Amino acid sequence: MVAHAGEAAGAESVRDAIEVLGAERIGHGVRAREDDRVVATLAERGIALELCPTSNRLTGAVPAGHAHPIADFDARGVRCTIDADDPALFSTTLQREYELVGEQCGEAALVRFVRNAVEASFAPVERRAALTREIDAVCGVDAGNR
Repeated sequence: MVAHAGEAAGAESVRDAIEVLGAERIGHGVRAREDDRVVATLAERGIALELCPTSNRLTGAVPAGHAHPIADFDARGVRCTIDADDPALFSTTLQREYELVGEQCGEAALVRFVRNAVEASFAPVERRAALTREIDAVCGVDAGNR
């Protein structure tokens, strides 16, 4: 189950998506930052946030002049992934979203976010394992040092 929450509505919408709908991933979820308990729940349960920096800024979910909270979510153990939301509407691409996040969080975080996206996908276990090995090979990650 994937739910769109925590963009227009606050942290309570993320909590409800988890508790009422049983969401395993949250589209956006950026406003979860408004409630430490919701952030802790996301981290404890391994629920991924599909974060969209350009969209979050243009919709006002992340106010102008404020850093996108992706680094804070990551530091608090939330499984973060990067998405472009609606590329045509927001004049962005997934590549551009990764560039923006890379500027803010660094290369190691980008690798982690790519791996998070694979882990949070609904692909079969074998496919996720194969993709993770491919990511690790391309990024020079030693499987023993993850």
